[in-house]
Amino acid sequence: MTVVSSSGHAPGKTGFMMAATKNILFGTIGGGTIEKNMVKIARKHLAENTAAPEIFHRVHELSAGKNASGMICGGTQTIAMHPLGKNALAILKQCEDSFLSDHGPKTLRLSFLGIECLDEIRNSSHSFTNFRDSCWFYEETIGQKNTAYIFGGGHVCLALSPILASLGFRIAVLDERPFINTLQENKWCDQLFISPFETLPNLIKEGQNSYAFIMTPSHIHDEMVLRGLLGKNLKYIGMMASKTKVAEIFANLEKDGFSKEKLKIVHSPIGLSIKSRTPAEIAISIAAEVIQVKNSA
Repeated sequence: MTVVSSSGHAPGKTGFMMAATKNILFGTIGGGTIEKNMVKIARKHLAENTAAPEIFHRVHELSAGKNASGMICGGTQTIAMHPLGKNALAILKQCEDSFLSDHGPKTLRLSFLGIECLDEIRNSSHSFTNFRDSCWFYEETIGQKNTAYIFGGGHVCLALSPILASLGFRIAVLDERPFINTLQENKWCDQLFISPFETLPNLIKEGQNSYAFIMTPSHIHDEMVLRGLLGKNLKYIGMMASKTKVAEIFANLEKDGFSKEKLKIVHSPIGLSIKSRTPAEIAISIAAEVIQVKNSA
């Protein structure tokens, strides 16, 4: 089951996916009554061997008649249901391969005809076209995993890494200190770069799936890294700092020709303002800010 379209306060957003077997569930299409009822339909099809590609329109209002989801949160969801038999394994393997580092992103297409994995990339990350309920297409770009580039592998990095990993981020840690204990303890790190801080910004991959977090051991290194990042195409740049340190670093950068407009893209002090103090609290405030940025238009 895939949410191919959603609006309003629907609990399952476009792209949410769920798989149901006779006894096991994977993922979610939003939870609550709508999920319970869709799982019931899916398992009925499995038991009777009657599954075929189909879409279901659900409205989260009790007055919606046959399309009412049983929920009152407002909004709508359209859910595509596909049977997955042994014949789908090769296609699912192609989808899985798109997330490997030596493969490029692909397009997952769901339709009234079935499931396909296309090598070509579409312009939109999600696209749903419904000519009529018997003729419809949904396409989603897959394989573009977000990467968190964390400059400075200290205590906040160690607290932030598992949170971002749980949000689906690939974790890259960049530091010039190879032997600090927090690097050794960071089991969520997918890639470790050890090099002088001034060279580390050159090692990251640009793009709207790249997020940079500056939390080095000194304000000198923070400024050094920020200088190297400001000209790059990144979705997010955040720098851990007090307001005093931000003012000093920004003043230095302005003296050297960086405009106020350019500096406005930097989230600093990093994280949402929730009076966080400990590494764990700071990590949560940063993750909340990243979710806000990631889900913005």
